[in-house]
Amino acid sequence: MMFSERICVILSKMFSSIVSHPIERTIDEYCEHEFQTAKENKKIETQIKFEHANVLDLGCGLGGQTVYFSSQDTNATIGIDINKKWVDAAKRYAIKKKADKKVDFVRADGADLPIKANSFDIIIMHDVMEHLPQANRVLEECKRVLKSNGLLYIHFGPPWLNPYGGHLHAHIHIPWGHLIFSEKTIINVLKKSKSSSPITEINHTITQFQNLSRMTIRRFRKIIDEIDFEEIFYEEKFSRKISFLRFFPLVKEFFVSNVSCIMKKRDMRAHACMRT
Repeated sequence: MMFSERICVILSKMFSSIVSHPIERTIDEYCEHEFQTAKENKKIETQIKFEHANVLDLGCGLGGQTVYFSSQDTNATIGIDINKKWVDAAKRYAIKKKADKKVDFVRADGADLPIKANSFDIIIMHDVMEHLPQANRVLEECKRVLKSNGLLYIHFGPPWLNPYGGHLHAHIHIPWGHLIFSEKTIINVLKKSKSSSPITEINHTITQFQNLSRMTIRRFRKIIDEIDFEEIFYEEKFSRKISFLRFFPLVKEFFVSNVSCIMKKRDMRAHACMRT
């Protein structure tokens, strides 16, 4: 083991006792967790109306939240994820919840959606943005498949500059460890780690870390501006103990835990009329 790897392991053990560890769940338990998380998401419930809407859950994971959306009297609900195992698990969960007639799951890349333009009223991207190697392309695709005035809900976190922005907290517990140590060191330490969870198993964690978009808040805002969505809602969340840092732009990115926003695709016909 290289010196940097030993230091990483030692520091990880030191911080392990003060870091909250993710709950180890089975796939079925995680599906149900996603369902309950969507059900309890008041931002979605109060600001987005699902009734009679065509809904796309992009990066649907194990499908729990997609199944919940389908219970909200939607016209059509589709979940898309690039992970075949997760899509298969989502289909099984839909059958278990007797929702398989209301929802469909498709394996596809968000950067190349197999969907016609102007198809959806609502797109949900929950905990997806930070995992997209082609984030710009994915949001362009969202704009393409949204109807005019359609809504895009994005929630992601922790951002890259957060203490745990490397999404490694299940195995490496060092704040800002992904910024302190090289990618090679982190991957070598991960390979020597153990996991009993089907969700946070090592190979998946390594692939996830390598594919992170390293999404900072500044970069996210830039992408949104370039694609020209209309901002309906935007929020950056901090731990209550350090919420005062929101007033210090130079350092706040290092402490934002997650970002939530709702964007609207502009009605291009109305937009064209206004310009003329």
